[in-house]
Amino acid sequence: MCDAGTIGPRLARAGATTQGASASTSRSTADRPCSYGLNADYLAILQNHGLVISGRDELGEVRVAELPAHPFCVASLFQPELSSDPTWVHPLIAAFAAAVRTHAAAPLAGAVMT
Repeated sequence: MCDAGTIGPRLARAGATTQGASASTSRSTADRPCSYGLNADYLAILQNHGLVISGRDELGEVRVAELPAHPFCVASLFQPELSSDPTWVHPLIAAFAAAVRTHAAAPLAGAVMT
């Protein structure tokens, strides 16, 4: 859980091949600073098993990570829903909704249609 308070770190855009980067603008602001983070002792292990770091804050700390082989597995250390309002939806939320629609429209492998 991130603490309420002043404007948090700004997220730098990551590599364009990731969903997190594709769903974000060139910079995204986290509204609440987060005191949690990825333990650097595990970074290489996680990356060796497919985790992609797709967003870092201005201090270089990991703020977005994802599994590219999954239809939509994006983890963030900020809350994109808090910046959305009735007139604007954060790009990560919109990308998640699009992934849900795509997944729901795809036929299930091996399913029998009656």
